Amino acid sequence: MKSRSEAKKAKDKQKAETEADHAVEREAIREEATTPAEKKAAAETGGKPNGLFCEKCLEPQVDTPSGATCANRHGGADGLTAKEAKAVRAQREKNAAEDAAKEEPETDDEEEEDDEDEPAASGPRVPRNPFVWPNANRGKESAPREDLVRVVETVFVDDIHEEWKALQKALELGDKRTEHAHVIRALDKAARNADRAFRLYLTAKQAREKWEAENEPVWAAMWSEATKSLQSEKESGQRAKQITDADVKARVATLYPDQYRDQEDRRRAIEFTVKSLERLADIWFKKISNLETHVAKLRG
Repeated sequence: MKSRSEAKKAKDKQKAETEADHAVEREAIREEATTPAEKKAAAETGGKPNGLFCEKCLEPQVDTPSGATCANRHGGADGLTAKEAKAVRAQREKNAAEDAAKEEPETDDEEEEDDEDEPAASGPRVPRNPFVWPNANRGKESAPREDLVRVVETVFVDDIHEEWKALQKALELGDKRTEHAHVIRALDKAARNADRAFRLYLTAKQAREKWEAENEPVWAAMWSEATKSLQSEKESGQRAKQITDADVKARVATLYPDQYRDQEDRRRAIEFTVKSLERLADIWFKKISNLETHVAKLRG
């Protein structure tokens, strides 16, 4: 068994090696910032601007050996793109303005004037809640929590194709796979990329379900016409057996061959694409442990 002094020496040696690794990493990633906010964050943290913005304070983020942070020291906060940060800032300002307006009491005279000024046929007001949409047959529904709505407004990916290309490219370590600082930087970004990949999969899945729902009336109309055609044959004595779903599907393909083929081709293509994006998310989650193992080998 090692003595206490030997164990302490080994621990101190490991700590010194870690600090040396961090010093090398800081030197490797440090480069000149461009905006005043980025310069401030880089000066206070010693990190490199990564082009993202802190989800908490919307200040520019920088990459440091211990992970992404900002000038306000929000370490571990998710990073937002410039477009996402702009949308969040606008929504927060809008919510603040609405809250301030609610606090101001409105007199009866002002209410009457508002009613007089508003045209009778102005149409329904567009709600801010993304879960609510105009529908003549819609019943009264309870609204979800506002803080959940704000998450919904930012959790989905804006451009599925661009995000997919970026995550595919980021999977490769490149020629610097043997450089410890490069692998450390890739490990720092792996968790965020895994989250981005899962959000990409959710966005594609939601887009697929929305597409299917929007096309359901067209498919239902074709299904109904095919059912009527088969039922007519049965009533006239041309068909004796029970009508099955397979029979209806075959009749749809007969009555609407071009539309049926195009619909099925698109449906299968979208289905397989969503499965591929789900697989990409799994790969990114596994890459975190793979990079941790790779860093340990380089250090050893």
